[in-house]
Amino acid sequence: MLKNLTTENFSQKNETGINLLSFSKDWCAQCYTQQPILEQAAEKYRERIHFYQINADDNVDLIKKYNVLSAPSLVVEKDGRAVYDVAGFLDQEQLESIIAYYL
Repeated sequence: MLKNLTTENFSQKNETGINLLSFSKDWCAQCYTQQPILEQAAEKYRERIHFYQINADDNVDLIKKYNVLSAPSLVVEKDGRAVYDVAGFLDQEQLESIIAYYL
């Protein structure tokens, strides 16, 4: 399950292990298409990775913190430090490849 992350609850984010932060916008077609792929991965890896959904329109401070320039965008954090980011739609195979690299 993707957990909603906002500027207000950011301090509750897991700081150890692997976090996958998905930045999206409600009106974005690619973001909408990306959602079920992320949900499936979140279910599959729920014991090993924390998945977070961030609304890019509502959380400008987080957009600035992670230097996100477009949606959808994905940021991988390891032990509280951003180690990878990618912009644009990812299919299941591409997402699985990124996850496998960081596990």
